[in-house]
Amino acid sequence: MASRLPSPADRSAELAELAHAILADHDLPATAHYLQLFGRVYRHFLEAVPPHQRNRDRLADLFRASIGLPPPHGDARPAPELEREVKRLAGMVAELESQARAWSVERIALEAGAEQGRTVVTNLYHELAAQLAAEQRQLAEREVALQRREAELNQRLAQIEETERTLLPRMTTAARLEMETVLALEGVALRGELMEVTMELTEVVEKLEQIATGDGGSPLVAAIRRLKEEAAAAGIDALTGLAGRALFDRDLGHALAANQRTRYTRATNQTVVAIYLDLDGFKAVNDTHGHATGDALLRAVAAVFGARCRENDRAYRLGGDEFLLLLTDTDAPGAAHVAEVVRDAIRNVAVASDTGTMVRITASLGVADANVCGRAVVRCADLALYRAKEEGGDRITTYCDDAFSAPLPPGVAASFLDAVRGRLERNEPTTVAAVAPGAGEMAILWEQLRDLFPEARIEECGEDIVLVTDGNRSEAVADAIAHGIHGVTATAGATDLTEIPAVDGASPTARLAVLINTPLTLAHEALGA
Repeated sequence: MASRLPSPADRSAELAELAHAILADHDLPATAHYLQLFGRVYRHFLEAVPPHQRNRDRLADLFRASIGLPPPHGDARPAPELEREVKRLAGMVAELESQARAWSVERIALEAGAEQGRTVVTNLYHELAAQLAAEQRQLAEREVALQRREAELNQRLAQIEETERTLLPRMTTAARLEMETVLALEGVALRGELMEVTMELTEVVEKLEQIATGDGGSPLVAAIRRLKEEAAAAGIDALTGLAGRALFDRDLGHALAANQRTRYTRATNQTVVAIYLDLDGFKAVNDTHGHATGDALLRAVAAVFGARCRENDRAYRLGGDEFLLLLTDTDAPGAAHVAEVVRDAIRNVAVASDTGTMVRITASLGVADANVCGRAVVRCADLALYRAKEEGGDRITTYCDDAFSAPLPPGVAASFLDAVRGRLERNEPTTVAAVAPGAGEMAILWEQLRDLFPEARIEECGEDIVLVTDGNRSEAVADAIAHGIHGVTATAGATDLTEIPAVDGASPTARLAVLINTPLTLAHEALGA
């Protein structure tokens, strides 16, 4: 009679024993690779086979078929059902791949439309901006001419008034009356022209103020303001023509979902890579050469991305002088090459300031790989960028857990870490507790913890004990240990998923390290106190 399989509610230790037994039946080592493969086959087995038909032999047949081994010699058991199960699973994979291809075609079409829209918007923006600058220059020139004419008219009027005061008293009565008439007429004409000049000058000044503040009734100003608002609503940065943060959030979600769907079916080590980029000393450029020069520099940097990135890659302006490149269907060496090419190209960017000075700039880049960082790929790229800035800028720093996260405790069993890591990947509510026992009290404490938490997985960790249990209830677990342990000396600490970084706030390994290390630290701090 076939032996019973452990149900999903059974302890993971029994499932691990079954995995080791089936691997031993096939003369395969119990490596992490084969254990992970067994786990995936077991999940498919639970989905495809009805509960009353599940047994160890059927699972072994499915595992054998998944790794390409032939049936055992002399095995007379019928195989059609197994073949149907394999075909069913293959059909599910093919359907997922077909959906992924359809989504890829749709994404390419949407991106093509967005790219065309960005080009039109960018060209129209630059054209209107040039017209606005020309109108502004003309108004400024007209303002200077009117001010000069106003000064001339005031000087002429002053001369007429001086003539009236000095010359008229010395003239004969007839000549004085004639001169008074002439001067009066000229004064009226001058005052009329002066009034017209003053009114036009006031109008020019108002228009210049409207252009400077972006307010008022200028049709050109209104058109540019409306263009900026439409570009912002479409998720496009009006200054550079790049996609903005809203489009980035959408594209990142799609890229990570596609990467997760195909992670276990690809033959190559493709991934999603985020390259976070920040210009070095950009504030000094604005302070020294003006914001117009800074804007020209940002547009020149944005042009670098379009010329150096592949069709599937996309560049975004997240704000200020911060940019991000999202590379899909790539690998880590390919992403490192793109980062080097972009940094070298930015070194060669130069724009002329208003004074004719050529302004150059460098960039710092942080690189992160979704296969390492998961949904926290952008946060990890930001950490790497910050490290590059701290080390002097004009460099590329790649995120790796060894350099950016705390190490895992060396004394904890690998199987315990794998169990906790699996819970994190499935986002299951989890609490990890650590207990520091007194000398010679390990065995007693172990038994009491087993009585308190019969469903928990308990392991030794050096001279300490760690356990993992269901639910986000660190306070309840710590309180249960404090009140349930008796007759021995011990201190404890507990942490759950609500007390560690979210999935988009730290890499999976960094989250695992926090979840394991924090209760150990709390237990030892209490022991020292």
